[in-house]
Amino acid sequence: MILGWCASIFFEKGTSIFAKFSMNSK
Repeated sequence: MILGWCASIFFEKGTSIFAKFSMNSK
């Protein structure tokens, strides 16, 4: 499904951005 595909990509991008943000915060 397109929704699942978009969700998985959004989740991957979101987690990578969150990881960078948390690393910068430390």
